[in-house]
Amino acid sequence: MITIPKEIISKLGKTPKKAKKDLHYWADYIEILCLINKDGIISQNDFIDRIKIERDIEDSEDYNKTEGNSKKNEKSSLFAEDCFRLLESRIAAFKNYYPFTISEGNKSLHFKKLFDLQQKIYLFLLMSSSLGYFEIFNTELTSSFERLSLGALKNILPQNISKSFIF
Repeated sequence: MITIPKEIISKLGKTPKKAKKDLHYWADYIEILCLINKDGIISQNDFIDRIKIERDIEDSEDYNKTEGNSKKNEKSSLFAEDCFRLLESRIAAFKNYYPFTISEGNKSLHFKKLFDLQQKIYLFLLMSSSLGYFEIFNTELTSSFERLSLGALKNILPQNISKSFIF
């Protein structure tokens, strides 16, 4: 069993400071939550509860009290559905490289228990793109990202006219 440092868990208690239109940041956040959850699952309802708490929206038990609350709840649900649709599109785009599965109807994201090198690279890139959550590993993540990028560049760029370096 992997022990997640408390610093990461406390940072994940706060939702991204990104606009809701920037769904890719929110999808990354959901994947990271799924990755660190003990059961390896995050549902749309779990995600909605997190954004309600962070955005100071009243709980769904108060749903019928005011029209304003029902509109806020509906907006949160629609936003969560949009995020999970993006996760579904990642599954289609990345296929076997994607280390998560999604349930029927896009109601929950599941972390695969067994994964291969390509899926490990996906997780590495996910963490590298979310350095704010993984601040205690920034040095390792950034230097490893540079080495991985160098290898990719050497394979992409013409070898006889280009040079690639780690900074």
